[in-house]
Amino acid sequence: MGSKFEQFGTENIPALRSDNLREPREYPDEFKTVVESFLPVLKTLEERQKEKGEDDGSAS
Repeated sequence: MGSKFEQFGTENIPALRSDNLREPREYPDEFKTVVESFLPVLKTLEERQKEKGEDDGSAS
């Protein structure tokens, strides 16, 4: 039996092809550095979004 994704025609989506899923990809150090530098920003945005959501809920 095939994967549940086959019904969506994943052969057109390189990231979902089984040959790309077998081995973890090695990302360059520059990429890792950029991602790590954005993590605190994402956490801050997430916290602000939660606060904003709570404020919106109480205001309405």
